[in-house]
Amino acid sequence: MAHIEPTRAVVEAEETHDGRIIPAEQAEIDRPVRVRNDATVCGSIYDGTVKADSGATVEGSVMAAEGVELDGAHIEGELGTPDKVTATGARIDGTVTGTRVRLTNCVVRGNVVGSRVILEDCVVLGITTAERSVTVENSLCYTVR
Repeated sequence: MAHIEPTRAVVEAEETHDGRIIPAEQAEIDRPVRVRNDATVCGSIYDGTVKADSGATVEGSVMAAEGVELDGAHIEGELGTPDKVTATGARIDGTVTGTRVRLTNCVVRGNVVGSRVILEDCVVLGITTAERSVTVENSLCYTVR
């Protein structure tokens, strides 16, 4: 069963949480959210930090104030943070936005936007753009600027 509390939110392995995970009161702002292996969230996530494990699916957007970490997860929407995005083996069906973005072995059906962007072994079916630096290794992008 999902543990949605003021100080943290955890969707346990192989569980489905029907609904979004967003702060409803002051105490819940900036809490960490964890979506464990093969769990599904049927809705968007908006919180402090978001971590999603292998096989996890979010059927909506993920927005985090302090960072996002994906390990083999699938996001069916936009992914954004004013901080750092780190993803390995993930599939993202929307734009990825962050100050520092590092994607390894990922497929993005959308754009990747950041100040510093690193793509390793990725496919980006959209535009990859960075304000300061962009590194593309063994990756395919529609456009890089």
